[in-house]
Amino acid sequence: MRKDCIFVEESKIIDHQHYDDDISILRLESVKCSENAIPGSFIHLKCNEELLMRRPFSIMKIEKGKWIEVLYKSLGLGTQVLENLKKGDQVNFMGPIGKGFKIVEKKRTPVLIGGGIGIPPLIFLLDEIKKNKSMKPFVFFGSETKLPFKYSPSKILIKSLPSHIIASVDFIEANNIPSRLSSTKDFPGFHQGYIHELVEIWLKSLDKNKIEELSIYSCGPKPMLREISFLAKQYNIPCQISVEEHMACAVGGCAGCIIKVKEDERISAKRVCVDGPVFDAATIYYE
Repeated sequence: MRKDCIFVEESKIIDHQHYDDDISILRLESVKCSENAIPGSFIHLKCNEELLMRRPFSIMKIEKGKWIEVLYKSLGLGTQVLENLKKGDQVNFMGPIGKGFKIVEKKRTPVLIGGGIGIPPLIFLLDEIKKNKSMKPFVFFGSETKLPFKYSPSKILIKSLPSHIIASVDFIEANNIPSRLSSTKDFPGFHQGYIHELVEIWLKSLDKNKIEELSIYSCGPKPMLREISFLAKQYNIPCQISVEEHMACAVGGCAGCIIKVKEDERISAKRVCVDGPVFDAATIYYE
């Protein structure tokens, strides 16, 4: 199948789990989208027949030919309607949509940095990176709400970080991949502050040779992406960011999800839905 195809699927809800702070994880039956999805791509889901506007959700996990999984936070009317759907209910969605992450194979240490509901596409990306045994990823997640994933004190020592920053995500640690967590809330074992601050502490401890092995992949709120982009520029690290944006059509027709980029020494507009959502961080124009 062509990888740039967008499919419309009538899907049954396989599982719908709800967590603290209005976070939910939705697993949807999918044949075509799951076969063609790549890390960073998303679906555009119709929450019910009365709501005309679809909602975009980053794909978090897949089993090819069987299902896709998304994580969302209930914020507005659409996600509140979605939150009430149950296992066995039917939904309609389009996908996969968008240009995803491109793994930089020559950089052996991918650094995955996710914030809030920007975490899901990085979990998908990590699943792909794990297939290459020569790559040694690091994972940093930040959240202002309780994570829907179990976390525990890490058994993987990161000497350059203060010893009290010890919380790691269980399913990541189980693959012998180091991870650390950050929040401005006082969660045990977390860095108390913003995620870019934690990443900067770690980067400052690395020598030039270690820095040259890094590539950064990030998704999260705009202020976080701005800071991560600046860090990447400061340390001359290739960086790809997945941009979060409200959108209407999700196929490039309405131009409702415009982002400014630097292109040929001028500022131009790109559509997040089809030109992104993943961009080279160095091209993003920050006002």
